[in-house]
Amino acid sequence: SSDLISRRLSEVAFLCLIVLGVAGLRPALAETLFVVLSADGQKQFAVTDDVIEKVGTTSFKAVLPSTDEPNYTVRGPLLRDIVAASGFKGSFVTVRALDGYEMDIPGDDYMKNDVVLAIETNGKRLTRRDRGPAWIAYPSVEFPEFLGDSYAARSVWQVKDIIVK
Repeated sequence: SSDLISRRLSEVAFLCLIVLGVAGLRPALAETLFVVLSADGQKQFAVTDDVIEKVGTTSFKAVLPSTDEPNYTVRGPLLRDIVAASGFKGSFVTVRALDGYEMDIPGDDYMKNDVVLAIETNGKRLTRRDRGPAWIAYPSVEFPEFLGDSYAARSVWQVKDIIVK
């Protein structure tokens, strides 16, 4: 019986080594930050750090709604670049948050203006705890016309998905 236990332990150890070896050879899967969906929801485009690196990022000062600080330096990909990278076509997007909040953003907003999906504020990466993984931000310090209530409502935080319609 102790021989059987010893043999079983050896088999388990051998299997663990195989699994660890195979796992070490696999490329790490990139974490999806949020998803862009086609209007019918049938197609999706996962936005990862790799996608953001490919499309590039923009930084500017912004007033973020429901915060105490007067303004933040935000950094992230332009919304229009993420929509273009997805390949989906539409005249507006619906942005949905993790808590179910959703808001339509007209194409004119993000095609004519530098609207970003902020993944950083003041040099710190956003997490779900601090309204990440992404937060829609308008360049409201340079362009105060983006300080109105309608733009505050469009500044969705904890972005879960973006539906191109």
